[in-house]
Amino acid sequence: LAGMRIVARFPAPAGIRAYILAPISSSNQGSIVAWNESVAPNKSFLTGSFGQGKVQIVDLFGNASDAVIDIHADQELVSQPTPPLRIPLTSSPIFIENIDLPLVQFISSVKIDPPVLQATTRAKEHAIVFKNAWSSGLTSRLSIIRPGGTLSADGTADRSWTISPRVGHATLAIGEEARIPIMVGFGPG
Repeated sequence: LAGMRIVARFPAPAGIRAYILAPISSSNQGSIVAWNESVAPNKSFLTGSFGQGKVQIVDLFGNASDAVIDIHADQELVSQPTPPLRIPLTSSPIFIENIDLPLVQFISSVKIDPPVLQATTRAKEHAIVFKNAWSSGLTSRLSIIRPGGTLSADGTADRSWTISPRVGHATLAIGEEARIPIMVGFGPG
């Protein structure tokens, strides 16, 4: 941990702790430290896109292994330059090394505000919020594909969710936060 500091909490399911570590010197290489606090062993993992290149898992004794692609992920995502990885966790902390620090900080900043979506057919106002973590400006295009925006098994469009608009744009300066307003509605079924 010498030369590292915690810069953010990485989004993880309840019962799992994960923190993003950044070097004190300027570098785009960072780490995540993560462990299982209270999740059943078969659900004790962290998933996400952590960057291009060789992401490694290092235990407290310095044993290293390569992270593997999440076979449960959408196959379209698996073919991307930063495929989703599945990192198994135990109660002992592990370190996810060689992550793309700005990418992981960006991913950890994405949220829906307010965070609770109510089951009602009447659409409610929310926003997709995220922050530019790169050391340059960012032009973004947000596309909400699922839920309710894909074809069902029978070939008909799934209209169980109302989300409008499904596409948004934002241009952000260094460190700036974007709020893209959306309306969300779905029935209790």
